[in-house]
Amino acid sequence: MSAAIENNPGLPGRGAEPNLLGWKLLAAKLITEPQLKEALERQKTKGGRLGENLIELGFITPEDFNGFLKRHPSAPNTVEETGLELSFLAELTLKHILFMGEFKFADIAERVKLPVSVVDPVVDFLQRNKFVEVKGASQFMRSAYRFSLTDQGRKRAAELLEICGYIGPAPVTLEDYRKMTVAQTVKNVNVTQETLKQAFSSLVVNERAMKRLGPAIISGRSIFLYGPPGNGKEDQGKAGLMHPPLQVRLLTVMPIVQRFPFAFIWAPIFR
Repeated sequence: MSAAIENNPGLPGRGAEPNLLGWKLLAAKLITEPQLKEALERQKTKGGRLGENLIELGFITPEDFNGFLKRHPSAPNTVEETGLELSFLAELTLKHILFMGEFKFADIAERVKLPVSVVDPVVDFLQRNKFVEVKGASQFMRSAYRFSLTDQGRKRAAELLEICGYIGPAPVTLEDYRKMTVAQTVKNVNVTQETLKQAFSSLVVNERAMKRLGPAIISGRSIFLYGPPGNGKEDQGKAGLMHPPLQVRLLTVMPIVQRFPFAFIWAPIFR
């Protein structure tokens, strides 16, 4: 950590939370420390968000900034990279196989949403424990092998289903989930007046309502829309949901049926 960061209270220093936007932009080498310092100084006088100030100063382009916020996690290539235990993945796979009959690596990969390089050692584990067996192959390569459950595997799969009925994609670890939700926080979305106009271009929304919606969306908090039936509450919520710049986080429209039959909550949540 350089002295510039250590000695400036506005910059993330030793012990700072690694989820600070400035820290993450520095780590990604999209900006430099002097640029971050200047943007933070400008933010004190001009206001606005850090991203907006960096863009206004020309230190980062809107495309690079938005691309940074929308980045996707890289796919794991090994069991270790998933952060999950081999036995856990084997049990999840075994439950899938119970409803599949004969299968290949690619079939399992599609079900658990993991690469074949991760599925291979999982199936090998099941094979060594006599839960699955090779039934044949169309070519002389392991990826072309056809497998099926043994009687022992079928019994074990049924037991696992009684313990936990979940059959779906392999989950991510809580820490990986936390990192992505922090990285994708709606508070980092660069929303401008032009962005809002594009999002609601299919609707007739008066200027007063737009001036209220803008700050409300930028706040990153839930928006409470109310009024009589047919006044456009749901349409406004859907307009925000469908527009890509506002879609970095899912904006859900939830009807409140019990106490407020004519109200909707427009809530930014994590995808």
